[in-house]
Amino acid sequence: MPEKKDSKKDEIILTKGSRYLLKSLESRDKPQISQGTFRGYTAVGPDDALCIELDATHETDQGRLRIIPCHMIISIDILEAKVEDEDPKDEIHGMYG
Repeated sequence: MPEKKDSKKDEIILTKGSRYLLKSLESRDKPQISQGTFRGYTAVGPDDALCIELDATHETDQGRLRIIPCHMIISIDILEAKVEDEDPKDEIHGMYG
């Protein structure tokens, strides 16, 4: 009998407090690099976006929050992953609006 996999365990989920390096569309010639701590999801008009607090690699912009629309993201490198809080009251069961 095949081994039953826990599909929730195999999911890759962006978690608050994790550190990521994102490449997103900036210009035709080069991507924009954003490295820092994931603060959560937000919206820009009708578009979903990620909110990243920039780290020291951004020198004078360190600590600034950068909002990147999801459709602009080219890649996400996981630098340090935090374990997701598994409190069931925090689960999202649907979208409203």
